[in-house]
Amino acid sequence: MEQFLQRYNLEPKVMDVDLANGTALLSYRRTQRESADHLLVLYDMKKHQLLWEEKIGAIDSYQQHPKVRTVEKGYIIQTGDQLLVLDKHSRDKVVQYHLRWNRPIDEM
Repeated sequence: MEQFLQRYNLEPKVMDVDLANGTALLSYRRTQRESADHLLVLYDMKKHQLLWEEKIGAIDSYQQHPKVRTVEKGYIIQTGDQLLVLDKHSRDKVVQYHLRWNRPIDEM
């Protein structure tokens, strides 16, 4: 997968590695355009396969990559002016918040 992402210059970046489970959390752009959506991927390093992939939206050009914090039950992700909280196991969006407007996205 890494060769594919590098060949097409989709700017892959390792966000987190879990050595105990043998997984890595990666971020990359869908296309080469700066305004392209970013994807977050959980990759099984032992089996060399994707476990899941989640579209997390466009990233501001100054930010380049999403900011990801891994916590016990999920991932906290900042993409541009959005804040997402994904459940680790179900990948459900627990929270989707618009930072600029200071409110949950489902209220907009």
